Amino acid sequence: MDEVLAVFSGCTEDEWEDTVLRLSGRRTGLFRCPCCGCYTLEEGSGKYDICEVCGWEDDPEQLRDLDLAGGANDVSLNEARENYLRMGASCEADLDNVRPPTEEELSGITAD
Repeated sequence: MDEVLAVFSGCTEDEWEDTVLRLSGRRTGLFRCPCCGCYTLEEGSGKYDICEVCGWEDDPEQLRDLDLAGGANDVSLNEARENYLRMGASCEADLDNVRPPTEEELSGITAD
């Protein structure tokens, strides 16, 4: 118990609130996209879900080799991450098919 208290003793009020929400079961039930980090995938990793926020298709081979291009995605996961930070999509071809993340997709916690 002392170890737990030590970890949280330096937390800000926002960090405490985030921890309480996560522990209270208000999680969305979605999985994080390995490209953009948003909670958008309905199945676990490598199940070929497509992220609506960045356009990444969750390919298990590309999860194993972050520099592998040409699987379900034309670019590697490392390149897709750079692309997302630069232009908001995993690749240029996906720019018309992506959208900004919702607050729930960013946090993984439901608003209710």
